Amino acid sequence: MTITPFKLERYFSEHEFTAKYLLCSSDPESMSIGELLAFEPGASEGLGQTWLGYTEYPGVGHGSWLPAYDEPELWPWMFSHRLGDAKKKG
Repeated sequence: MTITPFKLERYFSEHEFTAKYLLCSSDPESMSIGELLAFEPGASEGLGQTWLGYTEYPGVGHGSWLPAYDEPELWPWMFSHRLGDAKKKG
């Protein structure tokens, strides 16, 4: 499959480093984890309590989402989150 480049990427590839004044950029600013977490009150504590897991399903190849959907912990965890929850907690 060939995906046509987006207009924004084509524009930046031509002008990003040659424009006299660039009022935007196509890349995020670099910052430390601490600086990033400072944007959200309580984010440091939340990050420290975040469980990072990894599950490998031998022999399933690219179709790993199928056995993942059968994991009993997945759906309660997924539906326990709502857009904007982090802002309500802060």
